[in-house]
Amino acid sequence: MRKGMFIMVAVLAVLALASCDKKENEEPWNGEIRLRSGLEEQVLGRSTSPGQETSLASSTEVGFFMKEAMDMEPHTVYGSKIYLVSKGDGSFAGVQQYYPRNGGGVNIYAYVPYDETYEDGLSGTMSFTVKGNQSNRRDYVASDLLWGQPMKLKEEGSVTAEYVTANPVARTKEVVEVCFSHLLSQVHVELDRGTGVGEADMMGAKVSVVDAYPTTALTMQDGSISAASGMRTDVILATYGSSDKVFRGYGVVVPQKYGKGEKFLCVELGTGGKLYYVVPDDKDLVLESGKRYDYNITVNLTSLKVKTKITDWKPIGASPVKGTAEML
Repeated sequence: MRKGMFIMVAVLAVLALASCDKKENEEPWNGEIRLRSGLEEQVLGRSTSPGQETSLASSTEVGFFMKEAMDMEPHTVYGSKIYLVSKGDGSFAGVQQYYPRNGGGVNIYAYVPYDETYEDGLSGTMSFTVKGNQSNRRDYVASDLLWGQPMKLKEEGSVTAEYVTANPVARTKEVVEVCFSHLLSQVHVELDRGTGVGEADMMGAKVSVVDAYPTTALTMQDGSISAASGMRTDVILATYGSSDKVFRGYGVVVPQKYGKGEKFLCVELGTGGKLYYVVPDDKDLVLESGKRYDYNITVNLTSLKVKTKITDWKPIGASPVKGTAEML
């Protein structure tokens, strides 16, 4: 009997010690909002992509807007210029934000890249212009306009997985993941050398989107964007050097329409001469928000042979469409 009691006491002592250890190891929580980032399933997909595949690029500044969900004292007023810096692994560095003091939830909205000159807060619209030369990773990332908010899986009677906004976010010590969507259109080009094209032709060659409207306006409250505007300009996707053996290029452009017969892509050879991909005569090319446009181009000395596909910024096996181009 005494032996049984001793075993029982020993077990209880071990459980008590384990409970104490668990409490000691728990990170203290003082009402801070624990944020992480995640990209919506619009993934660039290739290891050679320029960045922001499954998380925001490291050192990217992210603008946040926060607003308490309950109109009740005591109020918490959040700053109009909150920004955090992405660490590249989904986490952020910067000034810690806290849940409202009244115990209610908080609405959270975010955008990338952060613009320190923007003054109009959550109720305004922000003008945004893509970079003209995106052949380097820095300016590509700076042209990738994203908007985000917390998301959750829809529960009520949904047969397929569907995500909906999680705003307002109830007070919690758990991590809140902000899901970001690409708002513009990505153009991905891959070149192959064809008939009559040598190494010298590709040395110093460049590929561009032709005559693109570079500007849009982002509505902060809902993540919508306006029609493309501004002075039309070329957007350089890539410039190739003597050591390049693979000829790829990526760029981000504002969603817009290219009419039938309009020039869309230009390959400028290092030895001189420009070759153009022209939109086929049967259908306009309408660049859409959150879409990826892939072009596989065989560069011949006098023309281009083009295969294209359009996806949700993630290859989904769309059938290729043949295109043609001429030197003009």
